[in-house]
Parts: sequence; structure tokens; C-alpha cells
Amino acid sequence: MEAITKIKTNVKSPEGVRSYSLGNKTLIVGDNESGKSALTEAIHLAVTGSAPNILLRNGDVKAGKDLATLMPEGEDELIATATDSNGNEAAWSMTVGSAPKHFVSPSFPRMILPLVGLRQALAGTGVTAMKYLLPYVFPEGVSFTDDVIGQLTKTAPNGDELEEYWHNTWFDGEDVVDGSEMVSFLNYLGKEKRTASANAKETKAQSRILAGASNAKGLNAAWKQLFLSLQFEWLRKMYKENEDQRAFLGAEMAKIVTPEQAKKLPNSVQCSTDVEGWLAVQQRAELAKGLNEREVKCKQKAEKLKRIEECLIEGLINAAQLAMMPYEGRVASLLPAGEMALITLTAQKLMVKLVRDRKTYRALSGSTEVRVLAALGGALATDEKVLLLLDDRMWDGATLASTMRALGESDAQTVIMSTIPPKGKLPKGWTRLDLDPRK
Repeated sequence: MEAITKIKTNVKSPEGVRSYSLGNKTLIVGDNESGKSALTEAIHLAVTGSAPNILLRNGDVKAGKDLATLMPEGEDELIATATDSNGNEAAWSMTVGSAPKHFVSPSFPRMILPLVGLRQALAGTGVTAMKYLLPYVFPEGVSFTDDVIGQLTKTAPNGDELEEYWHNTWFDGEDVVDGSEMVSFLNYLGKEKRTASANAKETKAQSRILAGASNAKGLNAAWKQLFLSLQFEWLRKMYKENEDQRAFLGAEMAKIVTPEQAKKLPNSVQCSTDVEGWLAVQQRAELAKGLNEREVKCKQKAEKLKRIEECLIEGLINAAQLAMMPYEGRVASLLPAGEMALITLTAQKLMVKLVRDRKTYRALSGSTEVRVLAALGGALATDEKVLLLLDDRMWDGATLASTMRALGESDAQTVIMSTIPPKGKLPKGWTRLDLDPRK
């Protein structure tokens, strides 16, 4: 697969736009503040449209207002262009006051820059790490439908629920489902679970507003008062209009209310308003009842999806653990002689330990951390071109030389930043680029 052969950029460059030639394995040597980091940021921008770890942020930064900090003082345009050996380009640019633009030629090689993702995987939970690694650590031909879903159906407590949901919502009948699709399904599960949980909370809040509104006695009393008022008003109207029947009508009114009660009796208009009010209350009560039922259903759905999600995570973690042994072997082949990595993945954490001279090192830092990360990235199984950008970590000459020899065995395009050259001759297959900010 083609590699990047040229970078053109003015990222953090007071001298304006400059061009740099790269090989498949390149060592960039320069003093501090010579532009090594600016060059790696330009490569990231050109290929991915983002820059890693700027403004003290852990991860990729894409927002134009943040990336504008990479623009040299006095300039109104920032550019980063990567060109492969066939002349295909990936280009990123931004002018002052405008949004960034990113274009990748269809013929430009598909690339991944895994070191940022690996750092985030190591810093996050084991589930975060599993989601990142799953598409890259399994050999071709693994059927997640049979090897994961099928096994969970047979062994896991909630395997039947998982299989049913998998076939009803996701699986389209393909014989082989890869790691990327399983991660997408897991993300879909999580999104559906969060939506159901949010709906349950929203419904509960709505039902609380209507809670206690039901009062059948109040509505019945309002209807009774309305009928009484209408009856009295009609008798009184007839009493006024029919003098010859007043004795009879007066006796009928006396059966309904006493003279004292008649003075306090509300009119039918007021009673009608009361009935309408109590009907509205009753309607809200029915709505509250419906909301309560919906809340229960949403809760049940969220709980079911949580069970399915936990079941799937357990299965995928177990499957990923089985893939770690061959992955460890590939990682070891990209570490200096005498070193190997021990990789442990649980739902809580991804742990990587370095074994050297029969000693195990857990807290990795400096050049040790970056060369282990590079080996982890270079060992990923992918059809895409892997691009490893190793920042300057205070290399010593011997360690730098052994790291370059080990990574020289990888198919990944590799760029290493250093303030010093390696001890001895430049390892086979590597080119050296010296940066001098004065030139």
C-alpha cells in the first residue's frame, strides 16, 4: 500500500509554507522548538482533519477555533497537505473567519493513526479499549454470529434475550460478522438503553405533575350540585311565570332546598364551570395513569437492554481475551530484542505490561511508553495503511536504534521524532530528516 511521501504545511511555521519528504520509515531529528511536533500535527490534519493533544486536551481536536491556534502569527491561512507516491493528496486548510476544509482524494491510501486511539483505550475502561481493539485483533474469517452470539445463547443467563434482539434488530443474515459490526451493534444497544432510560425519567416527571389529580368524589359532587341548581332554577322560573301553581311549585322547591340553602345555592353557570374543572382533573388523572404505564414499560425495556448489553460485553471481552495471545506475539515482534508485552483485558481496564530481562514493568513512561504504543499500533490487523507517529520522548541513542530496527519489520509507515540520532548507523530501510528552524 502506498505511503505518504511529501508533506506541505505552515503549521506553527513563522517561515511560511514548507515541504518535507518522507519515506516509509523516517527519523526526524531536531532540537526542541525545531518544528517536529508541528510536522506530526500537519500529518494528522492532512489525513484525519484533526490534530491530537493540543491545548492540553487528550484526544483529537477538530474545532476550527481551537485549530486556529496552530496558525502562525500574521498569517490568514493554515494548510496541511499530504501526498503519496502516486501524487494523490489529502489536504486540510482553514482561513481566518472560515470553517476548516478537509479533502481526501478517493485514490489516497486509507490510513489509520492508532496511537491516539490506543492512548485513550489505555486511559479508559476495558469496554472502551475493547471497542477500539475489537476490529483489529481478530484474524479474518471469525464469525461473531457463531463464535460470540451462538456461544452466549448456549451459556450466558441472558443469552436467549441477546439472540432474539440480535436477530430482530440487527442481523441481516450475513454468514460472517466482523468486529467493527459488533462494536456498532454494542453502541446501538447502549444508545437504545439510554433512550429508554431517559424516556422513563421524562415520563415519571410528567406523571408527577399530574399525580393526585384523580378525585371521583369531587366530580360526582359537582354533577350533583349542577343538577340541583338546574332543578331549582327551573322551578323558580316556573314559580314566577305561573301564579296559579305557586303553592305546588313552592312546595316542590322546599323539597329541594330550605330558604337559607337557596340563598347560598350557586347558579348553574358556576356549577357548570365546576363540572368542567373536575372533568379536566379527571382527564389529567387518566393521562397520569397512562404515563405510569408507559414509565413501567420504558423501565422494563431499559432493564432488558442493560441485561443484553452486559451479556454481549461479557462475550466480546472473553472473545477479545482469546485473541490477545496471537496479538501479543505480533506486538513482541515489533519490540526490541528481549522485550515482550503482556496484555490483559477485563471489563474494567486494559493493562499492558512490559517484560524485559525477566522483570515486569507496569508503569510505562518516556521512550518505553511510546515504543510499546508503537508496537501495539503496528501489530493491529487491518486492510488500512497504519501510520505510526512517535513523538520525542527523550530517547537515548541505543534505545532509539533498537526501536527503529524492531519497527522496521512492520508494514506501517513510521515517523519517529528525536532530538538525537540513533547509536551507530541508521538502521536499514530508514531515512533521516534533519529539521533546522533557521532554514
